[in-house]
Amino acid sequence: MKIAVLGMGTMGAPMATNLIKAGCDVTVHNRTRSREEPLEKLGATRADSPAAAVAKSDIVLSCVSDTPDVENIFFDPAAGNGVIDGLDSGGLVIDCSSIAPGATRDFAERFRAKNIGYVDAPVSGGSEGAIKGTLTIMCGGADKDFARAEPVLQIIGSKVTHIGPVGCGQIAKVANQVAIAGTFMALAEALTL
Repeated sequence: MKIAVLGMGTMGAPMATNLIKAGCDVTVHNRTRSREEPLEKLGATRADSPAAAVAKSDIVLSCVSDTPDVENIFFDPAAGNGVIDGLDSGGLVIDCSSIAPGATRDFAERFRAKNIGYVDAPVSGGSEGAIKGTLTIMCGGADKDFARAEPVLQIIGSKVTHIGPVGCGQIAKVANQVAIAGTFMALAEALTL
């Protein structure tokens, strides 16, 4: 399985590592290029741009910091180096970033116009979960796209749940964060008492 992984941060680098260890053919790209080097030592191929990273891949897995960064790596209008410029028709995008649900639906439509599938798959479990491959992953996407994404997601996570159509993964992640914040606030009040 040929997978491009975009974003070698706290979460993305361990995800890429686990994919390599599972025997996937992995190409990596990161805005700060030096972050690609440890993955290259493990067997990954480095690429100069998101478009170059996905050019020979079937599946793209991205994990970057916020909505504008996701949009930039996907569409990069200034340079034509975005994922949409390099990924062939029939490809699949799996975005593990935590971003706005509305933007997620827009991105999916833009890829769908080029016959490229899309699954939003934000993760929970922190850096330890990313390293151990035990992330909880909440997914939004069409049934056929989720079916293609699931084997990849099973490598990086231990609990993978298909919530509903595109955008539902992001909504579930927001709900998860609200529940966690509420728990922390209640605990703080209890400790104060």
